[in-house]
Amino acid sequence: MENQEILHIIAELAVAIVGFSGIVAALGRKRTWNAVEIRNLATMLRAGFSAMFLSLLPIGINLLGQPDFVWRISLSILATVMFANLVIYIVRSRNAKQTISQKLMFPMGAFVVLASTLGVIGVIGPASSVYIIALLWMLVVSSHSFVLLLTRNLVGDGQQNL
Repeated sequence: MENQEILHIIAELAVAIVGFSGIVAALGRKRTWNAVEIRNLATMLRAGFSAMFLSLLPIGINLLGQPDFVWRISLSILATVMFANLVIYIVRSRNAKQTISQKLMFPMGAFVVLASTLGVIGVIGPASSVYIIALLWMLVVSSHSFVLLLTRNLVGDGQQNL
């Protein structure tokens, strides 16, 4: 299967990011978490776990058929998961202030969902490249949330401008 090594690397990076969430949670457990921190932790975990499991998905689906079929099915599942993650982010952001970078990243995430959908129907491609770019975007989102949580725990005042 093409790109299998890249998928494994993305899975390993996602596992590392999700693992760091334990460190962040441990650093913050002596105090009550506010809505912003809870949203950022949830975003980090959702994006990290999504990248981890979705990077392994094409390897399993590969048993079902031709490469183009595998990538399009995988991409349709990825687009659905990313769309759900965006909806959940919107709901969680109602009571939580957004940083400037989060305000910029949201439309970029929506663009990745759109590109993934276009990749499923064959408008852009190859589907495998769109899939890997979308997975990398999930790593960016998860890493960004990790940095926001870490800087909050180091600064301790809840004011973030990232």
